[in-house]
Amino acid sequence: MSDNLFREVDEDLRKDKLQALWKRYGAVVIAGCVALVLGTAGSVFWRDYQAGQRSADSARFAAAIDLVERGDNAAAVDAFVALADDAGGGYALLARFHEAAARAETGDGRGAVAVYDGIAADGGPDQVYRDLAALMAAMQLANSASAADIETRLQALLADDNPWRFSARELIAAVAVREGRTAAAVESFRTLAEADEAPPGLRARARQMLDALGAGE
Repeated sequence: MSDNLFREVDEDLRKDKLQALWKRYGAVVIAGCVALVLGTAGSVFWRDYQAGQRSADSARFAAAIDLVERGDNAAAVDAFVALADDAGGGYALLARFHEAAARAETGDGRGAVAVYDGIAADGGPDQVYRDLAALMAAMQLANSASAADIETRLQALLADDNPWRFSARELIAAVAVREGRTAAAVESFRTLAEADEAPPGLRARARQMLDALGAGE
């Protein structure tokens, strides 16, 4: 009886430690993923659409971004929805991504995921943007969805030739921490830390997570 009690206490303490670790590092990992994704996506968007930008759409997009920067995300959502409805080319797609982000800032996580899922399922944008939307939806769900759901959403992004594969793998590893699956998290973070082709910042975060999990070298 006492041995069972000690095992239960030890298990509870281990779970508490992992939950604390998720609260401390989970947001950092997700923020790091988002920063990497948005930085990469921004350069790709600019490269693809710079030549065809329209001055009117550009002005409307800038005005919507200004609303976000002023903290008026509700108004920004309306502005991005309107722009997505009638803008041309890349600005419509950019507006949909920013609409989702603004919805998330207003607390409408479900609405944000719906927008991202809509982009991912849209046959119009290039696959790289559809995959980006799938990744952003999974990031939005990282604090609530099961690891199985996250992995299902990201399955296509895990391929070795997918440009978002490292961010997807990092997110899956972080969710494993949240669920208390230490061995799976350690294995994933170690693989990321040793992946020479992964972005330096991501490798650094993976090493930090290994240290936090007591598995650093």
